[in-house]
Amino acid sequence: MVNGSYGEDVDFIVREHSGITPEICERPFFLKHLAAYKFAKDIVRGRKVLEIGFGSGYGSYYLSQFASEVVAVDLFEKNVSAAKAKWKESNLTFQTMDACDLKFEEKSFNVVIAFQLIEHIPRELYPVFLKNVKKVLGDEGEFVLSTPNLENLKKKGVKYEKNTHHDLEFTPVQFREMLAAEFVNVEMFGVNYSVRQKIFMLLKKSGIFKHFPNAINPVRWYFDNMPEKDFVVKKDVYSQVPDILAIVSG
Repeated sequence: MVNGSYGEDVDFIVREHSGITPEICERPFFLKHLAAYKFAKDIVRGRKVLEIGFGSGYGSYYLSQFASEVVAVDLFEKNVSAAKAKWKESNLTFQTMDACDLKFEEKSFNVVIAFQLIEHIPRELYPVFLKNVKKVLGDEGEFVLSTPNLENLKKKGVKYEKNTHHDLEFTPVQFREMLAAEFVNVEMFGVNYSVRQKIFMLLKKSGIFKHFPNAINPVRWYFDNMPEKDFVVKKDVYSQVPDILAIVSG
């Protein structure tokens, strides 16, 4: 559960609605997820946006504060019903739709967003999915997507077990190659840990403070109150970034 003082962007979401993702997820997990949306807010500003696989819908709602219009689609009706009830804006709509069968006219959107989605799609459908995205993008359109970094998921000396909900997980090289098969321009980024977060991760791993009461445990305090800025999207992808992010076009 997320605790502590929220940063500006999390404050906005929590202020508008209670009982949502920021309040039920571990703070580091949520802030890593939010980092991609914060990165995208300037890309979508004033543009018509399609988000595919919106999950809880908080990100679609967040982007609707910057975009001219956001249409959000998800395969699961329960997600659509929950999002419609929770997230309400005049420029935001939620629909049930298959990512590999987008029911929109050609060149309908300026930006397509798909965060933490492609690893859930059966790999044999990747060409279909990417062609659907390309179809609905305008001539100057951009596709922004993210996925977990397989190189970071695999820990040295630990047997790796793939998430049962993922069909295929990517290294940065594999992610670029998959996207380049359909799009001309592929720009790669990494969702990076800050130096401060890396230090506290090492302290946590060392176990130095594990016997301290929570009230005076600096490691526990840090992870319960982690600032938004401790996840940063940068144009460099190395083995330890938790998530890979790409902007593709053409």
